Amino acid sequence: MKRYLVKNVLIATEKNPSFAGEISIIYFGKGDYMVAAVGEHDKKLWRYKDLQNWLIRDFGYKRECDAKRNWTYRNTENTEFWISKVEIVEFDV
Repeated sequence: MKRYLVKNVLIATEKNPSFAGEISIIYFGKGDYMVAAVGEHDKKLWRYKDLQNWLIRDFGYKRECDAKRNWTYRNTENTEFWISKVEIVEFDV
């Protein structure tokens, strides 16, 4: 069964005094639920560390067109401190 999540790759710019050069990857599902987060910046988000099959199954979108309506996907925010690259990722669970 296929499921879709929104993958947000956050890259800290050199103007970011705390995290310059660091990369964080965050996966979002239905209801903009944070399914997983990976990266040095996300140590405080330890409970989201692993991308588990049951989370993908329960919070993943059944159709890619639905994933494209996700809040994070539609409201990409780039600032002087963070550059955000968003894409839809397909999983087979």
